[in-house]
Amino acid sequence: MLKLKAALLSGVATSVISMFAISAPSFAQEAGVSGSALEEIFVTARKKEENILSAPLSVTAFTSEAMVERNIIDQTTLANQTPGLDFTAPGGLSTARPVIRGMSQSSRAGDETNVATFIDGVYIDGFSSSNVNMDALERVEVVRGAQSAQYGRNSFAGAINYITKKPTMKFEAGGTGIIGEDSRYGASAYLNSPVIADKLAVRLDASYDDTGGYYRDSVSGEHLGARETYAVRGGILANVSDVTTAILRVDYSQSHANTFARNVVATNDPNLCCRSISGGAPAGFGTLYRGEMNSNPHANFAYNPRAFAGDDEVFHTNLTVTSDWDNVTLTSITGYDKRTFDTLADQDRTPNGTLFRIASRTPATQSALLVTMKTLSGTEEKRESFSEELRLASKNNSFINWAVGGYYSKLIGHSTRRQGGEIISSVKENPALATAAANTIAVIKDGVIPVAEITGNDTTMASAFGSLDVNITPELVLSGEARYTWEDKGVDNSFLSAAFNATTNPLSRGSGLEAASFKYFTPRVILNYSVTNDVKVYASVAKGAKSGGINAGISAVISPANPSVLPQWATYQPETAWNYEIGTKFTAFDKRVRGALAAYYVDWKNQQVSNTVFVTTVNRTMTAIANAAHSTVKGVEFEGAALLTDGLVANFAYAYNDAKYKDAIFAAYAVENAALYGFPGGDVSGNRIQNTSKHSVNFGLEYSMPVADGYNLIGRADYIFRSKQFDTPVNLAWTPNYNAVNLNLTVENDTTRVGAFCSNILNDRDPSVGYNSRNINGEVVYQIQPREGRRCGLRVSYKFN
Repeated sequence: MLKLKAALLSGVATSVISMFAISAPSFAQEAGVSGSALEEIFVTARKKEENILSAPLSVTAFTSEAMVERNIIDQTTLANQTPGLDFTAPGGLSTARPVIRGMSQSSRAGDETNVATFIDGVYIDGFSSSNVNMDALERVEVVRGAQSAQYGRNSFAGAINYITKKPTMKFEAGGTGIIGEDSRYGASAYLNSPVIADKLAVRLDASYDDTGGYYRDSVSGEHLGARETYAVRGGILANVSDVTTAILRVDYSQSHANTFARNVVATNDPNLCCRSISGGAPAGFGTLYRGEMNSNPHANFAYNPRAFAGDDEVFHTNLTVTSDWDNVTLTSITGYDKRTFDTLADQDRTPNGTLFRIASRTPATQSALLVTMKTLSGTEEKRESFSEELRLASKNNSFINWAVGGYYSKLIGHSTRRQGGEIISSVKENPALATAAANTIAVIKDGVIPVAEITGNDTTMASAFGSLDVNITPELVLSGEARYTWEDKGVDNSFLSAAFNATTNPLSRGSGLEAASFKYFTPRVILNYSVTNDVKVYASVAKGAKSGGINAGISAVISPANPSVLPQWATYQPETAWNYEIGTKFTAFDKRVRGALAAYYVDWKNQQVSNTVFVTTVNRTMTAIANAAHSTVKGVEFEGAALLTDGLVANFAYAYNDAKYKDAIFAAYAVENAALYGFPGGDVSGNRIQNTSKHSVNFGLEYSMPVADGYNLIGRADYIFRSKQFDTPVNLAWTPNYNAVNLNLTVENDTTRVGAFCSNILNDRDPSVGYNSRNINGEVVYQIQPREGRRCGLRVSYKFN
């Protein structure tokens, strides 16, 4: 069987390579090769430029050229090429988030992701920040492990810094066009020019991109999962004086994403188990999938045309001013970010609607209506933030180097949750069959979806930080970093659903402003030793911290009449994680080989867990986040590259990550028959953390050769493996192993590139994620999303110098 599989894979690979070779030669220059040695890579992962092999931490960096060569076009493809990084979106774009070293959130708990996102050093808050436009980037750096001392702002499990291309004093212009299968289109152009020689330069980038989609809606014909994006980036570089430089960057983008293709599991499917508990009694059908998930990529996908996966509009600007003297550097980074993100989900997952029973609360004998509805639910989120960082750092000292600084940010957010049903038909039920039930389904009228909840929030954060590097000997450096953070949060929340009666329940009028303050200290110590010029070893201890928060509205329903609502759930405290890491980095064979190996252990406490609590007085559930879990993570990461022969480069990366709940209670999984399936009372202690792979592998080969005067032909193949992932903390269901092979062929000279690419040539369409959600009537619906199949295309670029 193994020989047969190998033969099949070999045949497929040979066929695709032959197809590319005949139809469209392509180019891709290995960014890490220079002559007969691998080119040095420099990063700013510690807020200073240093060789990636000298930086005593686990970091992966991709230049703009490498991203083109590996067809890295979004956060999912970035994760596929980065050891220890996953990117998951269990409920769609509104819940999308990166996961580093298995430190995954059980749900959208809290306001922030566990991995911080930065653009040019400016923190971008919220889940909607996870999907960053990848056009016109100079470099992407993925830093693994707690970075709270250096970066602050929830860089709890790590950080991703997107560094945009900055203006230069050289004239450049160019453009790129992309066309591919399943309506894949894209075009981008840039112009960089000096305005005043050696004093002022400008750069402008503009792009349009439509990702297309492998699956189609059977009714509308729309490509499911397709995302259309318009983006503009501009920059101004000013050499203000001999020592001071200012760079102003401005980004604007607008995008629309169609609903994703998903298989809905029938409520009577034998793979479903357990029943949810509501008000102390079992209710509903099976809620949890069991076993390996199965998807049907040939299903008849059809959705409400009003639904969409996400609309966003982003305006981002930052100003970096650097004054560089002989021995010190002063840096000011000012950031402003304004974004709107909106999503509207088809809760039925069908254009025909769902049958609901709507009955009055009293009397119980009154007739009910049997109503067929198309139901929709979604949230519009608006976020506006301002930040300022000042950093003073020494340089060029042979014994001690230091840095001190301060940070301030202000965030104002507003979210509006909408849910409603569009009536298709209704029938009056026999009064004898009617049962008392709360009417929680607001009806859509004139196309307007009723508002169910409004939440306003603001966060003020300030921190002081510093670092000290002591060169004990020329080979041995001891580094200490620390940050102290103050954070004030406020929330004002109103529930407006029909389940609330404005005359009897204060929540329907607004819970009023709730406030909380948090303080935390995050240190890091690093010992870095140069064994030789080519071999470095390091050891580090670091504390990570992630913001606490407020459970909006919970304080208003804390009373003896609501025994399920605990007083301590009014707020939740910051999460903390101690990270212990040892590693080595090396080059060999005259810099033809390089590698980095790291081993780590993480002790993660006060884990924020999202729980559903039943509020007796209003006969409905609310969500409360509690510090209810303690986890441990241990693992090993390796990545390296080798120039095997002149023109042939191999890269390899492997990550082993064992992330487990050590002591954890998830009240949301206190379901009927839970003990039978191994999680009594929602106890998931000993289980694997969800949405992360235990093993991940990346292997790439790239070969270049001259084919004509001034032209090179370069071929690249990448193999990607990710082991299975569990969908929930109870570990009953999992997505299978993922295997993918990507091919790129390119021909290029100094001005022109013509390339062909093909992703997922093995056509793996197994499930990528599974999750359960509740429809408007509170019934659990389990959904499974298949992967996109094989997709190929062409990319053409031209540049003027």
